[in-house]
Amino acid sequence: MNAAIRFLQLVGLAAALAWAGPPTVDWVDRFQATRESRAFWRELLAAAEPGGVENAAAAEDKRLPRGETAAYWLSVPGVGIETLVVYGGDEESLKRYAVLDGGEVGMGTGTEGPVVISAHRDLHFRPLKDLEEGEEFSLQDVLGQTRRFRVVAEETFPADELPERIRAGGARHAVALVTCYPFYYVGPAPERYVAWGDEVE
Repeated sequence: MNAAIRFLQLVGLAAALAWAGPPTVDWVDRFQATRESRAFWRELLAAAEPGGVENAAAAEDKRLPRGETAAYWLSVPGVGIETLVVYGGDEESLKRYAVLDGGEVGMGTGTEGPVVISAHRDLHFRPLKDLEEGEEFSLQDVLGQTRRFRVVAEETFPADELPERIRAGGARHAVALVTCYPFYYVGPAPERYVAWGDEVE
């Protein structure tokens, strides 16, 4: 009897791991990074607030523990996403934050292309599986200025098509939220998911 119960427990564990996919991060590190990012964002806004635009450079010079620079705070309230977005970064950065990959048309820099924000499907962007067209989200910059966007389209496609799809969609939309797809997949996911957002006037 005990052997049978143990066998069923092992089968249940294997099924749970297959459903969730392999862990890609140390969850203790992720929890710590989330706490640090919230505290860091509050400090960053406080640094910029007294002088407004004059203090932008001072705020942007602040660095996270691994040296990343904060870009935005992303909020997607309908699915519960609240995360720091950092400039550039590497794989270690992606284990802790969302990462700004593209240009920032309409966000104050004048460069070409949409705002492209990427994050892991089993971390910060897992809730995108429940996102629906019409939902709104926001990006707050280091000066505390917030711009709001509405999800106008979602699409999935093979991973190697991502650059082409971003170029094509960026001609029509302002922001792309990008992650791997399917959301529940064992091993490297073969596709990419993009939620396109346009600014709400």
